[in-house]
Amino acid sequence: MWDKWTMLATLAGATCLMKATLGEIVSTKYGSNFVQTLFRECCAVAHAEGITVSNEAMFQRLTSDRQSIIKASMCRDMEGGGPTEADHVLGDLILRAAHHNIATPTLSIAYARLEIYEAQRQQVAGAAVGT
Repeated sequence: MWDKWTMLATLAGATCLMKATLGEIVSTKYGSNFVQTLFRECCAVAHAEGITVSNEAMFQRLTSDRQSIIKASMCRDMEGGGPTEADHVLGDLILRAAHHNIATPTLSIAYARLEIYEAQRQQVAGAAVGT
């Protein structure tokens, strides 16, 4: 479960924040470093929970492909104006990190973007009801 969770949180955090595919992100000057930092933060939380993440080799292959069209389903949800699972995927990791006194600044920025998106989505939904 943790292998999937660290990968999903990394991909969702990166693609939702940047509104781009993984290939587009890693093709930028600092994109690979950004994605690697997200992954390291997620893995640090897993490690603090007593889990050894075993998907690092696969992650390295994914993040080296500048042609990758991978985009998290959460990013596609955003593009379609739908709800996301940000609280469950990113928020819970951040809460666990805080419990272990682990800093997750990059993950927190990605989560903040998703919180803004959800608040804006609710405002639009509320305005539509009031019309």
